[in-house]
Amino acid sequence: MAKGVREASQQATGALGDSVAGRFQGTLFYPLTGASRANPRFALTLVFIASAFVMSNDNALKLGSISAASLTSVAMLAVSIVEALAKGSFDPKPHPLQAPLFLIFIWASISLMLSSLIPGKAFPAETYALPWAVGINSPEYRGFSFLIRLFLSIFAIDFVISALSDRKRIATAINFAILLHATAVCFGLLQFILYAAAGVRLGSVITVPFLRIGGYVGEPQTYGLLLVTMTFPVIGAIRYGYEGCRYSKRTLKLILSLTAIALALTFSVSMILSVLSALLIFRKGVKGRTLVKAALFTGVIIYSFHEFVSSAITGKLISEALTINSRTLTWKIGMEMIADNLVTGVGIGQSPLLTKAVSGSINLNFDSLDFEAFRVAILNSYIEWTAETGVIGLALLVFAGSRIYSLGKGMSSKESDFVRFSFGGSLVALAISANSYGSIFYIGCFNLLIAMYVAGMMAFKNGKS
Repeated sequence: MAKGVREASQQATGALGDSVAGRFQGTLFYPLTGASRANPRFALTLVFIASAFVMSNDNALKLGSISAASLTSVAMLAVSIVEALAKGSFDPKPHPLQAPLFLIFIWASISLMLSSLIPGKAFPAETYALPWAVGINSPEYRGFSFLIRLFLSIFAIDFVISALSDRKRIATAINFAILLHATAVCFGLLQFILYAAAGVRLGSVITVPFLRIGGYVGEPQTYGLLLVTMTFPVIGAIRYGYEGCRYSKRTLKLILSLTAIALALTFSVSMILSVLSALLIFRKGVKGRTLVKAALFTGVIIYSFHEFVSSAITGKLISEALTINSRTLTWKIGMEMIADNLVTGVGIGQSPLLTKAVSGSINLNFDSLDFEAFRVAILNSYIEWTAETGVIGLALLVFAGSRIYSLGKGMSSKESDFVRFSFGGSLVALAISANSYGSIFYIGCFNLLIAMYVAGMMAFKNGKS
């Protein structure tokens, strides 16, 4: 009898979902209606997509310093536990990244344990006196808290891949993400217009040495990272005519144009160069005339505003990449950590606790880095990861990257080309930007791109579901 009631309930829910979806079909709100008839896993996946866009550098969009993506990952874990108890077994859906991600987590756990057991890796006394090293940032808990963050990131990737098990769900997820992306873009443009026209601040606006928008996330580079997340899927939907996309090409081109303007207004050199580099790598997915137009547009801008570009962009690029500054100084600190802890690292999440001690040991004096007041992180995700998990951790990261790359081999369908360009392109752009950004592997939008790429390649392999 219970089975009959459950089946009747599912049928009623499905009928209601079909009715709601039909009412909104053809509108911008169509992507949202899929959740009403989805199972809990797919509904939570849509929540995770939304949470990836609800990010900030400060605590404005966090709950007790915990990001929305991490909170959603906790909900995913709870649902999985309930499902496992109901079935009497935990049977995750296999996928090509499962083994590399599992090995990364196991080694991160071992590395953290070794950092606490080996006497030579003990924290110096000055670490415990840092005013910010309290609570989950204290030497006792920071490593463990980051290990939990890593687990939640890996679990979220696994969960999303298992939830996006067919083409319709992947299409709904893509449409929903594009809708959220367009909203984030419009926020940044509205922010610029309000400040430029009326001096009204909405969100984060930096005015020194020139106007830069940071959206609602609190910092221009991080806002640029968020914009790049769905830039390539929008281009891919235009280029490949992805049938699952519910937006017209005219609408997509408008979104892309606004994205380019918003990204330019961040004046984040690392993000802009990352996008251009990824476009060159994936140039086969972009029409030649589009690249010519982009080159001509860039040339006109440089010619018209050559003095501003020279001082604001070129100068910033040269100063940040080729001189000693607050960013490159953290790279040097990270390299010193690697040299001293080559095999096992200092433990996941623990590098900021040691930056002051390391800077003192190599006689670095840089006024802009206040080790006492701030957590000075290594602003290069690869150096940071290697410093914390050693060369073994770096090797496992390369192994995971090679598995992602190998997924695209032997696939030639139109849909797999779309996935390769769209999510592969954005992944490459964020991977390049990780050279000037710390802790990117824990960010929700980065994990989302990995999951969408793997799920898409699995669903569209050889053009078959």
